[in-house]
Amino acid sequence: MAVGIGLPREQMGQFAQICQGLYSAFMGCDADLAEINPLVIQGDGSLLAVDGKMVLDDSGLYRHPELAAMRDEDEETPEERQARLNGLSYVKLDGQIDAW
Repeated sequence: MAVGIGLPREQMGQFAQICQGLYSAFMGCDADLAEINPLVIQGDGSLLAVDGKMVLDDSGLYRHPELAAMRDEDEETPEERQARLNGLSYVKLDGQIDAW
């Protein structure tokens, strides 16, 4: 990946460490998404992950009560909240289902 994004050879070791850490965080938290954007090369040549994002799989939160406690309930619809309180996974989608 480092070659694919055009990183100089000097940053490849740092990049590998960052990728391994991101992968460990992704797997360890039952995430659906983990990203770093942007990743910058500083003036001294070191890499810095300036911003990152993780989306966690709601179905795995029972294994991570410390993460579940950080849930932002304002991001849930009332239907999603009710489903979660009843032990169900539910995602409200737009659209219409017609009977055949």
